[in-house]
Amino acid sequence: MTYHKFEELPLFLRAYIEEMVSKEAAEWVARPVPALEGKSFLEYINAVGVSKAAAYLSNVGTKYGLPHAVRIPPDFRE
Repeated sequence: MTYHKFEELPLFLRAYIEEMVSKEAAEWVARPVPALEGKSFLEYINAVGVSKAAAYLSNVGTKYGLPHAVRIPPDFRE
């Protein structure tokens, strides 16, 4: 699947991003990120897949003070 906007992301990723950046979530996923070689999170997830993008979010989440990692549901299929 290809993601073009925040609302298309899997619910568990949307919830984690909202927890990290609150009301800026839709804008945050579209902004270029230096750590992602200037790609936006949407471009990154489309290039590497949900599992790697979730690992990136978990790493970033610790910097935002979240005490837990992204939880990918066991029944999720890329």
